[in-house]
Amino acid sequence: MNALKLKRAHHIFGYALLFIGFAYSILNAEAFYETEPNDNIGDEGIITIEADCELNGSLDGSDYGDLWYLMANSSGLLQINYEEAVMYTNSVTVTVFSNPDFYGFGNTVAEITPGNDEQIPLSADLYYTFRIGQYAGMDCSYSLPVIIINNEVPIFPNTALDAYFIEEEFWVDIHAGNASTPVSDLFGVSFVLNYTPTDYLDVVMPAENNRIGGSFIGPDSVFYSNVDESAGRVHIGVSRKYPAAGAYGDGVVARVKFVSNVNTPDQTQCDFTITGVTSNDHNGNGIELTPNMHSVLINAGVDVWPGDTNNDGIVDQEDVLPLGLHWLAAGPARDNASAAWEAERCTPWDPEAATYADANGTGQVDQADLLPIGLNWSKGQSESIPKAVVKPVAEDEGPVTHYFNIGSGLTAGKTDTIKVMVKNLKQLFGNSFVVSVDESSAMEFLSVQAGDVLGDDLVCYSRIDNENGMVCVGMTRKAGQGGVNQEGVLCQFLVRTGVSAETVQFKLMDVTAINPEGERLAIQTQDAAFSVSSTDKKTSESAIIETFRLHQNYPNPFNPSTTIAYDLPRQSHVRLQIFNIEGKLIRTLASGIQPSGFHSAVWDGTDDTNNKVSNGMYFCRLISDERSLQMKIIYIK
Repeated sequence: MNALKLKRAHHIFGYALLFIGFAYSILNAEAFYETEPNDNIGDEGIITIEADCELNGSLDGSDYGDLWYLMANSSGLLQINYEEAVMYTNSVTVTVFSNPDFYGFGNTVAEITPGNDEQIPLSADLYYTFRIGQYAGMDCSYSLPVIIINNEVPIFPNTALDAYFIEEEFWVDIHAGNASTPVSDLFGVSFVLNYTPTDYLDVVMPAENNRIGGSFIGPDSVFYSNVDESAGRVHIGVSRKYPAAGAYGDGVVARVKFVSNVNTPDQTQCDFTITGVTSNDHNGNGIELTPNMHSVLINAGVDVWPGDTNNDGIVDQEDVLPLGLHWLAAGPARDNASAAWEAERCTPWDPEAATYADANGTGQVDQADLLPIGLNWSKGQSESIPKAVVKPVAEDEGPVTHYFNIGSGLTAGKTDTIKVMVKNLKQLFGNSFVVSVDESSAMEFLSVQAGDVLGDDLVCYSRIDNENGMVCVGMTRKAGQGGVNQEGVLCQFLVRTGVSAETVQFKLMDVTAINPEGERLAIQTQDAAFSVSSTDKKTSESAIIETFRLHQNYPNPFNPSTTIAYDLPRQSHVRLQIFNIEGKLIRTLASGIQPSGFHSAVWDGTDDTNNKVSNGMYFCRLISDERSLQMKIIYIK
């Protein structure tokens, strides 16, 4: 039961005359008691009010310099709503003092001006004064509504999140007080932290690192803890040291780290309660703290390796396909997500396969999820896991056939275009594959460009590895676009043939084709061997360079550098420049008159002042006498 004592004193020439002018009502109660101004209640002029609920009242008077006394029997929060005061001057300040002397002056707790509300923490068994103005003898009228908001100061367990994953460690913080009901002069506290279910929850060891005092009590403190695992109890005591004062406000008094074990069922609720609370101020007087409880949910979760979007254990060209299947799908973002090659536990999406497609962990599948694929290319998970489950389309529909087309043939020492063609399509939605040559010295891949079969709104990624004579390609349409049935060019490569090569063998490997439902299509590949001819430079160049073309850079995304190739059908004045997404010129890679033929430049991710640029998307623009071309480039660190 809460108790509040109020008295009002009016001082004249150093003599104290006590009188009461107080009217109050108790919320949710029928009784109403009112005192008339100047009524003298008892010999000391003190009225005591006891209530089980909030207390409303007002301090009413008519003299500048009026003084009210208050003695709180327990800690709580006093709210004063100071709306107006009428007097000879324009403003009346209400000053609140604690531990007042005979004249009502003491430690200033608050100064309140009209039109402002103030919440004042009270300490048990302390006197406070409320002075209207600073001096007596001037007439004014005022009414200060007073509310005791809550005398129950809580002590409660809390966690940073409402849900955690199985085998994920988490801290349980024990708070004393909160913003609306702070604690005053807390010197020490002891309690029992109870936790259930004990079959699945464990206190993390060792004790010195995982059961510690909180910041509210401070570092110079005495701390004790003991765990009874079978009963699910942690006994804790923490105290400041003499001659320190107590803590005021609210904060963490102790912390205990828990972990759920591997046998914890999905969606397990864990409850934390506080019992056996004893607390005191710096004088050894007891402080009443009211315990509350807290619950968290333990989820199974899944592990996502950034870039392994099909969850088959390795990052390669096939990981482009899930991006298209789940394009713009959204779900819970991963906490502290990064592109670093390590497992990140997260809440599964619906469907679960989309969880892995969110390679960068932002909570949405989009073009940025290509970046972890490039960054973690060819990396594998530490443990072998089964390949993603897919349903093949009925074989009687016939396989999708992949084959090579080289046009006019290969020319030693010159550039040529190699095309990968597809036919017999059955709702083709995405395709990934590796093209390799029998001898890396016989062929150099210069650039990769998507064909027209899958359309122009694609998610694409390619990686050229000339050291091993191969190029990896992944390309897919986007969710909602449907599949395609027309045959044509799937992809084309700009290559340069070695001068000593006579025949080049091309192979298609690791081919995966899917429909809009993510089902694998039956495929058939046709390898090819092309002979290499030797012609004069003029004939060769005129046959190869027919159009003004800017090839997609490789690799893309890139770090630390990328190659940009372009074709000039005739001698031209050209500029090859890099711009940021705001249109600002970042770097000029080429500028001047260049002859017809194939050209290339390397960008190392720096600007014209040789400073590294930031992560993100950039635009490469090729400008000639007649026209300009532009493409997107993605730089990652």
